Parts: sequence; C-alpha cells; structure tokens
Amino acid sequence: MLLLDTHAFLWIAQGMTRRFSPSLRERLEDGPPQALGGVSFYEVAQLIRRRRLPVSMAWFEVQAEGFVARGGVIAEADHAVMARAGALDWDHGDPFDRLIVATAMERELDLLTKDRAIAAFYPRAVG
Repeated sequence: MLLLDTHAFLWIAQGMTRRFSPSLRERLEDGPPQALGGVSFYEVAQLIRRRRLPVSMAWFEVQAEGFVARGGVIAEADHAVMARAGALDWDHGDPFDRLIVATAMERELDLLTKDRAIAAFYPRAVG
C-alpha cells in the first residue's frame, strides 16, 4: 500500500498525475490500494481556512469519499502515530509532514511525496 502525501492526493484528485513519473502513474493505476492520512483532512481544512488552497472542504470530502469507494484507505493518526511523530529525530517543524511520515512509518508504507525534506529523511519515500 502507498500512503499519499496531501499534495499528491490533491494532484490526483485534480487529474494532475503528469507531475509523477510514468512508472508512478502506472503504480497508482495498477498497484495495490492507496492510503490517505487522516491528518490530511486537518491540513486541507487549514489551507482552505487560510485561503492557500482554492477548493472547498466539501469538494475535498467528496474526493475522499470517492477515493474510499475505489478501494482507498484512510490511515488514521492514532496514539502510536502521534507518539512517533513527536519523537522523530528530524529537524522539521511542519507538524503535518511529521504526522504523515509517522503514519507511513507506523504502517510500514511507502510514501508518495514530492517534498524534498521528506524524501531526504524517509527512505521509503517515492516521488
């Protein structure tokens, strides 16, 4: 299973898969189901509230419902994810990134991201 970073999910939902390599696009189409971190809902809500994302929360929720209907999984940030995110020996202050990486680690998932800081830190990052 492949955990999608928030931006990766948004790009896929908006049909912007050209931002990924052909092999990643193939993996998204043919591979096992993907997961979206529950923390992405909070991150998107914050971006919308701050007017940094030109979509509505209703649009995002519809996209997430469709994702789940197609076999996607919402990977909730439980106490183990929270503890791991807080304990990461990583000088990175973005709490959303820390929680997404911790979700991938706790669930032993590859993480689809274009974030260079994540890719440098998490060995199972793909993008």
